[in-house]
Amino acid sequence: MEAADDTSSLQAAIRWLLHTILPSLSKLDGWIRQAGLAGEVEGLRDEIDQVDGVVSAVNARSEIRNRSLARSLAALKELLYAADEVVDELDCYRLQKELQGDRWRHPKGIDGQSSSSTCGTTRNATADSSSRRKRRRGKDSADVTATNTGPWSKDRISERIQDITGQLRDTRGNVRRVLKMLGPTTRAGPNRCQSTTMSNPRRGTSSLVQGKVYGRAQEKSYIIELIKERKSDVGVTVLPIVGIAGVGKTTLAQLVYNDPDLKSQFDLWIWIWVSSSFDETRVTREMLDFVSQGAHKGRCRFPKLPEVLKDRVKSKRVLLILDDIWDDITDCQWNQLLAPFMPDNAKGSMILVTTRIPSVAKKRGTTGPINLDGLENDDFWLMVKACAFGDENYEEQASLGELGRQIAKRLQGNPLAAETAGTLLREHLTVDHWNNILKNEDWKSLQLSSGIMSALKLCYDQLPYNLQQCFSYCSIFPYSYHFLAEELLRMWISQGFVKGSHSSMIREEGRRYLCDLVNLGFFEQVERKELPSGHTQTYFAMSVLMHDLARVVSKTECAAMDGLQYNEILPTIHHLSIVTDGQTGNIPGSEKFEEKIQSIFTTVEKLRTFVLIGQYEPSFFEEVFRKAYNLRALQISATSADFHSFRYSLVNLIHLRYLKLDGHECVSRELQRKASSSISGKPSIPHNIEVNQHVGRNGYHLGSQLDLFITSDLSLLTTSICKGLTCLQSLIIQNLKCETRRLTDDQESALLLHKSLQELVFDDCGYLVHLPAGLRCLPALKKLKIIRCSSILRLLQEELPPSLVELEIDNCSVELAKQCRLLSTSKLEVIIYDDYDQEETDTSSN
Repeated sequence: MEAADDTSSLQAAIRWLLHTILPSLSKLDGWIRQAGLAGEVEGLRDEIDQVDGVVSAVNARSEIRNRSLARSLAALKELLYAADEVVDELDCYRLQKELQGDRWRHPKGIDGQSSSSTCGTTRNATADSSSRRKRRRGKDSADVTATNTGPWSKDRISERIQDITGQLRDTRGNVRRVLKMLGPTTRAGPNRCQSTTMSNPRRGTSSLVQGKVYGRAQEKSYIIELIKERKSDVGVTVLPIVGIAGVGKTTLAQLVYNDPDLKSQFDLWIWIWVSSSFDETRVTREMLDFVSQGAHKGRCRFPKLPEVLKDRVKSKRVLLILDDIWDDITDCQWNQLLAPFMPDNAKGSMILVTTRIPSVAKKRGTTGPINLDGLENDDFWLMVKACAFGDENYEEQASLGELGRQIAKRLQGNPLAAETAGTLLREHLTVDHWNNILKNEDWKSLQLSSGIMSALKLCYDQLPYNLQQCFSYCSIFPYSYHFLAEELLRMWISQGFVKGSHSSMIREEGRRYLCDLVNLGFFEQVERKELPSGHTQTYFAMSVLMHDLARVVSKTECAAMDGLQYNEILPTIHHLSIVTDGQTGNIPGSEKFEEKIQSIFTTVEKLRTFVLIGQYEPSFFEEVFRKAYNLRALQISATSADFHSFRYSLVNLIHLRYLKLDGHECVSRELQRKASSSISGKPSIPHNIEVNQHVGRNGYHLGSQLDLFITSDLSLLTTSICKGLTCLQSLIIQNLKCETRRLTDDQESALLLHKSLQELVFDDCGYLVHLPAGLRCLPALKKLKIIRCSSILRLLQEELPPSLVELEIDNCSVELAKQCRLLSTSKLEVIIYDDYDQEETDTSSN
């Protein structure tokens, strides 16, 4: 299996799990002692510390690539996942006890039957029907029943902790034995001066055009015209060429560098391959090689080299190509690098910068970048033919031509991908060989060191692990899937990829992650949609090749079944999607599709994410919910002819953080009822849950740490879902489309139960005339926001609680804004958006 020996990614995953588990254990210390589990947990904590030490020992041997070592590290990772799930369940029991006092029970389903815990699945109200279904499919029902049944048991959870601890100890010992067998590491000490002159094949050839170039005539003409236009400019021009790996950035720069029409435009030509490890000494020395051979002989220290270069380019116009710039160059280094070419020394120099990173192009360019996309279809097909047959004019047989065009379509116009696939196709010009390459998508292999995936993975390897997680996680979604920014952040947060001490801080950190991935070229913003309410929704997507990369690097953790098309699904997967959209020949309920689904049911026990998109038979996936008892994110964006037959009581809420139900009110109501019973005093407490319901424009969210509730249905205020949120800090009532002029007495009474409420928001409630009369009875309320509520005309001082420190009015009536200005005091800040003064002036003048 590819990437099996990638110990660096395994180390990063293990460290992430360590840094997730240990703080959680520290938070639970007091409760663990009360529960009588201190000895077992202390043993687990000690073993985890030992794991940290052995991983550090592996890290000291970063050059080691050994399959036995990789297998042992992978086993450690899976055991730490199990430990994390046990700790998460302990946290659930802690929260349960806080709400129930000393009454202990195991989490239950809707009908009072025991739901599955983290170590196994139990029978429930649907067990008999499930058994009949499994017997019909040739399975024994005993295969899916678990040993961990019944209510909460200290002995059982103690046994689980000790079992994990013991397995960690054994596996850690295996790692140490492998390290001992491999012997001590040996590393040559670096010679700084020598390292600046080390050879690299690309350094000597990257300025040479190799073979025929397809396309790029328009981009080349634009650059040449820009060069000629700026000949008389005194300053230096930095023109970035930005695009994904293999798209032809270097080739375009080569075309310009070697164009004979530019010979009269410059005095000097310099081509430098910079690379992802910026070395200012090497780069400067190589610049001197172009302008004066031997001028730097004997000088190895950097401070002297720029002085020599500055003297050599004085009063000259220079064309400088900086090929393959990354984001590891500081502003100071950049300024030093370009200093010899500045107006006070050289004249009108042109610098072409090639980079894969959009943010680098934006930061370093002095003019707008050239964003390089894939080749046009006709040019690209000629290139694919040239790579596959050795001749663009080759008259291929019709069957090979059809297969070739199918392969070309999947390569997205990327020249390096064409070269990678062409090399494989050229081995045998037969239909069978080409069919196999198309079916297996062999050009995506990381084993091809000069192939497109290896080039893309170089970008991925530069990411910090948290961004690697967020990017690779998205591989479970279909190609060209548009991610709504806020939903993507919530899914990342549900998996613990984003850390922070408070929900608002976590969300802000998640936004930074997304921004970084966009700036680095892994995601692109594809759409901004204005909603009737005035809100803006921003969507993001991955390019096809980036999506391919995500699936390659995530294959041990993530899997996607797109109809009947899917790669090997490993037993270590934690995130799974099934797409049944009918576009891949899949007919839900067909024997072939059922056979494929059944083949993956044995791998769902470890699932933390399950995404279902498309059309399906509701009973078909019950077994997934029966066995996937560690789910933290569940998304069902699907249609069904028989929704009511789907037993949602199987969904285990213990670990669930994110729930999105797209288009099905009946599903939402049943899960709502289960969540209601869970939170209102019965066990099964989802302590970090997000719920999205998209039925028209209705919806509700249960937020991070149970401190946020967003609803567009006032009737939910009177349910046990809302009443049970004893730690609720923020309540947002939004998008009320019914003609609701005021809250009912019951709704108002339910609202006033939340004595911990610190923020109350009314957003886009156009028919609402009266705010709740008892706001003064909310002792902790600090912020009150009224947004797009045009019918509310007054708010009196005596209606506000003394604790209020901020009142925000946005896009409401002029009357309300005018009155609220008068409420401002030294303790109460009143914030009013929009130009209400102008509105009043316009009204009076009329």
